[in-house]
Amino acid sequence: MLRALSWILALLAVAIGHYTHTPYGMRIRGFEIFLIVLFGLTAIAATRKPAIAAVAALGLVLGLTREIQFERARQRVESSPIGQRARLGRHLVVGYRSASEAEKWLEEGKIGGIFVGAKNARDRSREELSVELASLRRHGARWIAADQEGGAVSRLSPPLAALPPLSTVAGDLAGVEAYGESHGRDLEALGVDLNFAPVLDLATGLPPALLDLHTRIEERALGADPQQVGDAAIVYAGALERHGVMATFKHFPGLGRVSADTHNFEARVHAPIADLEATDWAPFRAVIAERSGAIMVGHVIVESVDRDRIATRSRAVISGILRESMGHQGLIVTDDLCMAPAFHGPGGVGQAAVDALRAGVDLLLVSYDPDQWFVVMAALLDADDAGLLAAPIADSMLRLESGLSRNHRDHVESAHDRIFSDPRASGAPARGAGVRDASDGARLAGM
Repeated sequence: MLRALSWILALLAVAIGHYTHTPYGMRIRGFEIFLIVLFGLTAIAATRKPAIAAVAALGLVLGLTREIQFERARQRVESSPIGQRARLGRHLVVGYRSASEAEKWLEEGKIGGIFVGAKNARDRSREELSVELASLRRHGARWIAADQEGGAVSRLSPPLAALPPLSTVAGDLAGVEAYGESHGRDLEALGVDLNFAPVLDLATGLPPALLDLHTRIEERALGADPQQVGDAAIVYAGALERHGVMATFKHFPGLGRVSADTHNFEARVHAPIADLEATDWAPFRAVIAERSGAIMVGHVIVESVDRDRIATRSRAVISGILRESMGHQGLIVTDDLCMAPAFHGPGGVGQAAVDALRAGVDLLLVSYDPDQWFVVMAALLDADDAGLLAAPIADSMLRLESGLSRNHRDHVESAHDRIFSDPRASGAPARGAGVRDASDGARLAGM
C-alpha cells in the first residue's frame, strides 16, 4: 500500500512537471515546483526506492525546464523594441486577471485588445465592470471582446441579464432582432465592441462525446436549416451593429459534424467540400455577403481541404476558402489558442500563432490562460526577425484599421429589409416592419 502511494505521488510530480506553465496547470500556477518537490520527497522518503526517486526527479526536471522556457519567453518580450512589440501586439486579444496588469500590458504596446470573461465579471456590478473597461480603453485597448452568446455561454451574466439560448427565437426574426438589441444595449453600456457570437455551426443531431464538457454545439446551434441560421445571424448581427458592437460568426469551418470537445481533443470533419458548401458553409456565405462582422475559426481539421493542419493554422482554409472562395475581407480571429489542438500541436502555441497570422488571421485570441501570450509574442518576435510576417501583417493591418474605423451601423438597413421581406423567413413581419424598439432583457429571459 505504501509503495503504491509512493508511486502515485511520484507520478503526480511528473504530471505537474509536464503541465507546468500550460493551461492545464493554470490553477496551481506559482506552486508547481513546490508541489513537485513536496510529492517527490514524500514518495522517496516513504520507500527509498531508486526507481521512485528517478521518477520524482524526472518531474522536477520537467517542471524546471518549463519554468526556464517560460522565463526566456518573458524576457524575450520584455527586451524587444517597443515599436516591433506594438506592431505585433495589435494582433493579440488577451484575457486578464487584474485591470492593473492589463493596463500595464496595454500601455507598453504588448497587446492590442482585451477579452473580458466570467472571472472579470464575477461579483461585479454593471457599473463597476463598465468603469474598469473604460479604464482599459483609455490605456490603449483597441478591442474589448466578450463571449456573450446567450444560454450556456453567457460569460458576462451576471451582471448582465441571463437570456435563454438564441436558438429559442431563431425561427422568429422579430424575436431574434429583439434579442440582439438586448445584447447590443448591454454590451454597448459596458464598453464591449466585439462579441464572439452568434454560433453558425449547424445542429446535426450528433450527440456529444462522453468527455465533451465545453463545446456541445448541439446545445448552442441556432438550428439545422442553413438558411434559417444565416438569416437569424444576419438579423442578430445587425442589431449589435446598431449599438457599435461587431458580431463574430463562429466556428468556421463548422463544428456541427464533430462530437469531440475541441478544447481538449483533436476533431476532424470528414465530409467532402461539396457537402460542406451546401450545408455547413452556407450560413457563413450568407453573413459574409451581408455583414462586416468578424469570423472565428475553430481548431478542427477539415480533411477534404487540409488533412494535416487545424483550420486556425491552415492557409488552405483561411486564405483559400474564407478569403478567396467566399470573399471575406473582414476580420478573422482564432478560437482560444489555449485549447489543446493549438497549444499541443506542432511547435506549440507559439508556432500555432505564427502559422495563423501567415495563413491570413488578424486577431489571435489568448483568453483562458493569459500568461501564454508571452510565449505567443516571443514566437511572433522570432518569426518577424526572420522576415516571415512582413507580408501577412501588412495585409492584416488594413483589415484591422478598417474594422476599427468602420461604423458597424452601416449596411444594416439593406440586409434588414431583405431578410424581413423574404416570405420564406418563418415568423417575419412585413417589409419595413422590423422591430425598432426591442423588448427588454426581462421579457426575453421569460421566453
